[in-house]
Amino acid sequence: MRSILTLALSLLLLPHLALAEDEKAVETEQVAANTVVSDPEGPETKTDDIQTSSINFEDAFKPYIERPHDDGTFRIYVMGDSLGAGAWQGLFQNFKKAKYPAFDVVQKAKVNTGIVRSDRLNWPKQVEKLANARDFQIAVMLFGGNDMQTIRTKGKAHHYKTDGWVEQYGARLDTMITELKDRGVAVYWMGLPIVKKKRLQEDYTYLNEIFKQKAEEHGIRYVDTWGVTADDSGRYSQQGLDLNGKKTRLRARDGVHFTPSGYRVLARYVEDAIKADLEEMKKALGPDVVGGERPPVAVPVPRPG
Repeated sequence: MRSILTLALSLLLLPHLALAEDEKAVETEQVAANTVVSDPEGPETKTDDIQTSSINFEDAFKPYIERPHDDGTFRIYVMGDSLGAGAWQGLFQNFKKAKYPAFDVVQKAKVNTGIVRSDRLNWPKQVEKLANARDFQIAVMLFGGNDMQTIRTKGKAHHYKTDGWVEQYGARLDTMITELKDRGVAVYWMGLPIVKKKRLQEDYTYLNEIFKQKAEEHGIRYVDTWGVTADDSGRYSQQGLDLNGKKTRLRARDGVHFTPSGYRVLARYVEDAIKADLEEMKKALGPDVVGGERPPVAVPVPRPG
């Protein structure tokens, strides 16, 4: 009888003893896994703890502006509408009168054109054509003054500010920026400046938000020019300080365009951005990359239209 009771008790306790042994074995394995055995030749490192990463040092230190031409010239193409043509005039004068490396500031803007209408000039195709020539390192873009219009595609009308318009307009911006970036061109997209009429201020602000968003998406420079002739309260003003610090008339009578002095002030915004990137180029590639000085190539000044 006693033997039978002993056997029954053993059978009841056996699963608990086995479970305790298993838990002890698991604990032992965990301790062993987290223990590094000293090696007389040096410490042992667990390979699971090693994290590797691939760094492209060439891209990490690549300046925004690519190297100049073999003769040391940086060529700038200025594209846009009548405001873009004026920005070219100001930028040309600024680089001409200051001490810079060799620059050719080339006028590629067309008055009475825009991104919306292609009957006078199809800008996405024009940008592709210019970019394919691979003849310039910097593109300055100023558009929007003629773009508050309906976009027509294959007989369909996309009215200003509608979803279809935003999609079509954004796609054209994407095409233009991509064509330039894919060919190594440094793009500086200038925002529209403050204007006199309240309605136009609202339209220009709306377009500037689109330009700014696209610049961020594509990783290009957005140059804010809204405050070019704004007063201390942020309101439009016909007058302001020229590059010599003298108060003078900077805006044309139409409240949109600029005087010659005003265009130089407008161009200073993008000029400063370009100069900052050239300084980064010197740091990354050395000062010898930037060439000497010579006057830019003169191009006739277009009349605003």
